[in-house]
Amino acid sequence: MGLSGPHPLSRVHDYVDPGYMGVYVLSRDGKDHTYVGRSDADLSQRLVQSAAAGEYSHFWFDYASSERDCYSKECTLYHRYNLPDNTVHPAVPPGANWRCPDKNCEWG
Repeated sequence: MGLSGPHPLSRVHDYVDPGYMGVYVLSRDGKDHTYVGRSDADLSQRLVQSAAAGEYSHFWFDYASSERDCYSKECTLYHRYNLPDNTVHPAVPPGANWRCPDKNCEWG
């Protein structure tokens, strides 16, 4: 998975097309990965909400082809970076019965 970034969070619409699902990693300094998340509906809108919170200044992102792909990518990033602001494992979308793709994960 190739993340695009880091990009300034203030310029989300310059980089992320509206209406696509995907994953993102947020940073306070454009270097350290701090938080991972996903949007199963509109990644650009979710990133704008994060920017409004004011805690983060930069982001990386990748589009996803389906809700399952989105969940899988979020789990992969969660385990790869062990991000300090993520206190719980990514949630499975409502109604889905998927497992984390990380074989060492208790949710796998």
